[in-house]
Amino acid sequence: MLIIRVGFFKSVVALLLWSLSIVSALGQGAAAIITPGEGIGTVLLGQRLEEVHASLGAPKLSDTGMDGRLWEIWRSGPAFEGRRQNGFDELEVYFTREQPDLSGASVVRQIRVTAPFFRTASGVSIRNSFSQIIDRFPNLRIDEDLTYALSGDRNEKDVEMYVDRTRGIAFEFRNGAAADPTVTGFCRAIHVFRSGTDPRIMNAFDQ
Repeated sequence: MLIIRVGFFKSVVALLLWSLSIVSALGQGAAAIITPGEGIGTVLLGQRLEEVHASLGAPKLSDTGMDGRLWEIWRSGPAFEGRRQNGFDELEVYFTREQPDLSGASVVRQIRVTAPFFRTASGVSIRNSFSQIIDRFPNLRIDEDLTYALSGDRNEKDVEMYVDRTRGIAFEFRNGAAADPTVTGFCRAIHVFRSGTDPRIMNAFDQ
């Protein structure tokens, strides 16, 4: 009887936390909304570099790679509606040249967030459990190649990448998320990319 009561209590608490996350998402401004396949906040896929800078200001960090690639990070300012964030909360934007021949403007190709400030319209953020995220995105599947790259090209997995290419969204989970699906704290980042394409690992180009 005690086991049943404890299980019921855990279910009620999980449901309450899920409801609170949805209410919180509804209260967030446009800068906080994650839209799969389209963008995060005011940053949209396909948007030009100068438009992003006009909206968010100068990035905290920037790294330029070969072939016109650019990776920029914001940790404060308009990206977070002026709200103070901790040191691990980031908005990362990956740019490439507009044209295949590397001509044209730099445009947004992928976006990654590590802050609970950002949520989907249904309330999903990095604070949700594996089971809650899978419930909202049932087509998520582990990508072994990206997982291998995230784990430093080692067979022992530190992080697992789950991707829904149809909708254009991916989640990074610390190892063990699937084994403890109702426990929060395993999701460390959310990616948005063009539907029907393959996401990339976002890090400095010398790594």
